[in-house]
Amino acid sequence: MRIDHQARVLGEDGRPIRGLLAAGSDTGGLWHRAYAGGLASALVFGLTAADTATEPTHRT
Repeated sequence: MRIDHQARVLGEDGRPIRGLLAAGSDTGGLWHRAYAGGLASALVFGLTAADTATEPTHRT
């Protein structure tokens, strides 16, 4: 799955899927040779996803 810089999951057309966010190992693509653990990406993308989820334009 692909995501943008706001942790929003992107559809096949490249546009964010409303209400669908990713964090942790779901974000993928952060490791060059091996999986380094999910804590750092979970923290970074978890906080990013939380910020995105609370934006008035993101809520339904």
